[in-house]
Amino acid sequence: MGAAPVTSRPTGDLVCDHGRPRICLWQEMDQRADMVRTESRKAVARLRQAGIAVPATLTMADRPGPDETKLAIGPGISALGVPTGVAAGLLPPSPACADNGEPYPAADAYGPVGAWLSLTAGASPRTLTNRVAPPELALAQHVLKQSRQVQLDWYERNIRAMRSCDAAPQLSMDGSHG
Repeated sequence: MGAAPVTSRPTGDLVCDHGRPRICLWQEMDQRADMVRTESRKAVARLRQAGIAVPATLTMADRPGPDETKLAIGPGISALGVPTGVAAGLLPPSPACADNGEPYPAADAYGPVGAWLSLTAGASPRTLTNRVAPPELALAQHVLKQSRQVQLDWYERNIRAMRSCDAAPQLSMDGSHG
């Protein structure tokens, strides 16, 4: 790698379709584009059924615009990996305070919340075993057994915490913190 800063690819190179949601892929995804679009739409439908707001466009752009979310997949993606790629884009980036080295109590929420989003989007627990620590996956699976409203409250409460540096996540289902 040279000393030149990494430049984002021009979003004009993305190939977008007109489906719902709209899906924008890099050209090297052409071989897998139909599969990615089909599986992404299935994942989005499952997430929306669970009450999760998903933006109108899924894009592989480095910096998604308004009402867009990152489709976190690469050229070697399989159908099994797509739900996790969709789910990953819905996790908020760490807030500036965390990037500045301030304490960030909600960092612990990424594993369980990401796992829950992936499972809700249709990922199999097996596809998550390399990405998430076993206790985090177990927690996500425990949350999935609750009512839709309890799951949604848990998700929204923890996403809110993840967006700031002064809120602790409430990951356990028994009402206690931590």
